[in-house]
Amino acid sequence: ASDVYKRQPIYITNPTFSSIFYEIPKGVLYLVSNKNSHPITYPWKLYSLKGILWNKVYYDFEEREVVGTYLYRYAMYVKDKNPKIYFYLLKKAEEVAYDSLPVLGNLGIIYGMDNSFKNAERTFKKALNLNPGNEYILFNIGSMYARQKLYKEAEKYFKKIIEIDPSNFKARIYLNRLYKEMKASGEYSYNTH
Repeated sequence: ASDVYKRQPIYITNPTFSSIFYEIPKGVLYLVSNKNSHPITYPWKLYSLKGILWNKVYYDFEEREVVGTYLYRYAMYVKDKNPKIYFYLLKKAEEVAYDSLPVLGNLGIIYGMDNSFKNAERTFKKALNLNPGNEYILFNIGSMYARQKLYKEAEKYFKKIIEIDPSNFKARIYLNRLYKEMKASGEYSYNTH
């Protein structure tokens, strides 16, 4: 049992989802609020980006969110081929979807996977400013700090989640794991709890 415990990935992040659309491999699936309507699928190749990349004026929120998603997904596609374009597209996604919690949260995850922690921290905190009580964002920030072994910072975010939702089992598990790592590193004290 302890061998399985050691092999489990720890401090993973959770994607943040939009309430307006789902990302699907073929494109964007818009959710329709009318109960008699069916969701609409827009393939990536048909979704117009004309004017979005270079103009300072962007469309309404939903389109900014879709374009931000498109940009970070395209960035993931070109990552190994052209790192300069990769970071440009991630930055552009952040600029375009500046008020989209899902885009900012997912950009934080992407930056974190690249060990670009300053960028991850910046985008996570922008997302947190949009919704200070969002458990996914709090969780992802805590996980990012824990992976960097910044235990005190991580602890604040995991505790905040438990304060918001005392039944959040995953946050409790991560906080427990964090205390074990703190104890092993010598940073643990009894007044930590």
